Amino acid sequence: MKKFKFLFAFAAIFFVALSAFTKPKVDTTVYGKDASGTEHAVLLSQQNITWECNSGSKFCTYSDMALQHPRESSQSYQFTLIP
Repeated sequence: MKKFKFLFAFAAIFFVALSAFTKPKVDTTVYGKDASGTEHAVLLSQQNITWECNSGSKFCTYSDMALQHPRESSQSYQFTLIP
């Protein structure tokens, strides 16, 4: 019984310590406008699955819904939804 309590306490401490050093992955919403002018809110983690940045002359994604704050990493691209 003592071994069981020790193992349980050790496991509890281990998982608490592990969770203290890991951060939950937060998905970021970004915004883009396709070639027809339709605006889309998409998840950054879904790039190349539901949308992509293709070569172009605009900013592909923006950090705000009003499309006023372009994301620097998306310069010289065109936003495209993947059907």
